[in-house]
Amino acid sequence: MVISSPMLKPKLSIIIVSWNCLSYLQKCLRSILSSSLSFPLEIIIVDNGSSDGTVETIKLAYPQVKIIANQSNLGFPRACNQGLKVSSGTFLLLLNPDTELNFDTLEKSVTFLENHPEIGLMGVKIKRPDGRIQLHGGRAFPTLFSLICNSLGLDRAFPSLKIFSSLDLTFWNHASSQEVDMISGTFMLFSRQVYEELGGLDERLPLFFEDMEFCWRVKQSGRKIYYLAETEIVHHSGASSTRAPSFWITSLKYEANQLMLSEMGRRGEACLYPLLIFLLSPGRWLLFPLWFLSQKKKGIKISSRIYLLEVAQAWLWSTKIFGLARFLSSFNTTKASVLSK
Repeated sequence: MVISSPMLKPKLSIIIVSWNCLSYLQKCLRSILSSSLSFPLEIIIVDNGSSDGTVETIKLAYPQVKIIANQSNLGFPRACNQGLKVSSGTFLLLLNPDTELNFDTLEKSVTFLENHPEIGLMGVKIKRPDGRIQLHGGRAFPTLFSLICNSLGLDRAFPSLKIFSSLDLTFWNHASSQEVDMISGTFMLFSRQVYEELGGLDERLPLFFEDMEFCWRVKQSGRKIYYLAETEIVHHSGASSTRAPSFWITSLKYEANQLMLSEMGRRGEACLYPLLIFLLSPGRWLLFPLWFLSQKKKGIKISSRIYLLEVAQAWLWSTKIFGLARFLSSFNTTKASVLSK
């Protein structure tokens, strides 16, 4: 591997946003530096005010890595934009800190994108530590119906039925490469030309919206979005976001869905979305046994407490239609920090 220098312009710039996830970040950096590469790269870490010694440790252990040390947590999209602004690579990769790359991931993905200029944005196969594929690596744009199917758990209870498919395209096992509507912000690769033309990430929400909105802009520009299954990464999922109050995280996810519907011109669906979540939440409790059994048959362990809590939090978010959400959420005494993913 060749690290860029003032005399050697990088072909690839990797931007990683971190927040109190030092152990994961170190594994991520080791996997990057162990990659088999034929081109120079630069690594830029934007630290969002970590208190676990991230900045000091990385500076000492990895002097070749560029670090932007924020004094507070500015949110994932804003921090990504900071890294993008100081990058100099021909290709740009937004990468989560809780990932580990295969030795060939960078070489294969950059080469593929370089050979297919019609592709504006690309992701790769994402696996859990237990080997299961994470379906959000290749997704469809949301519709009101697909969001409701997901909320009711119909996409997971009947994954092979396209009619109930959600954003994650549950009828497809994600083991093959294909064009998609959206990829995950876990691994987003694009060219500098795309960045200079379309700009960086949308900063309206601190989490969960920016990757969907960026995919929408790429599609609107006439470019393709591609899911490459020939190489993969491991994602430990939510190393930073799990540290936040769960109601805040759930609210952001639903807020992102509603905002995305509006962004796509589906304003009527965006208005109906919280009302339907409010009305259908009791049905989610009733459907829980069916969903629980379907997951158990697949050998997937789930927590009934977490599921039922998420349903309650979703219903609480939906009370925004009555102006109650702000009042009810004030009972959460823990002020949520804006988190990186």
